[in-house]
Amino acid sequence: MLDHPQTFGIIVDLLGPYLQVMGTVLYVRYRSSEMPFAWHTDGGPALRNFRLEPDSQPLNFKIQYFLTDVFAENRGNFCCVPGSHRRDFPEGGLAEWPKGGIQLTAAAGDAVIFTYGLWHAVAPNASAAVRRSVTFRYGQLWTRPWDYVRAPAEVLARLTPRQRRLMGDIGPDGAPGAYYEPQDQRDIILAGIADPA
Repeated sequence: MLDHPQTFGIIVDLLGPYLQVMGTVLYVRYRSSEMPFAWHTDGGPALRNFRLEPDSQPLNFKIQYFLTDVFAENRGNFCCVPGSHRRDFPEGGLAEWPKGGIQLTAAAGDAVIFTYGLWHAVAPNASAAVRRSVTFRYGQLWTRPWDYVRAPAEVLARLTPRQRRLMGDIGPDGAPGAYYEPQDQRDIILAGIADPA
């Protein structure tokens, strides 16, 4: 799913070809009468201060793939406040449901892309069904991954050249600073998709 054909072109269009996977999370949401994760932004107060403009590339964002159907509210839904990434997050957090907040419904296989500054949370799961999803955080190549310093060789051996590059492997000529602009970055990342430039 690192470079899923239905979404990877969009990811490259948003971030450009100098990108990598910074982290992954598998979510399993069991029955819960309360919101298991309060309203927040990603990256804490420092990252929340970066604002996106219509013509700017984000520093990073997430794509969440839903592995199970979430056809009704209060089923462990992804919650968000559309447009909130352009506003200040309240100091001290949110004690109540924010104005404009929504619970997304989705079918298994659907995906949502959202930036680090979007106010988001997880709804309670009032059903017996377990909600599952997986999230990938993509970021600019010059930032460092959160999940690992270097992906294990046995993992990299199972991946395509593009997937290895997305996992931070810049090859045997990886001198310090080479990750800013590896010589073959565009060729590897853009293989098989339209060049956004």
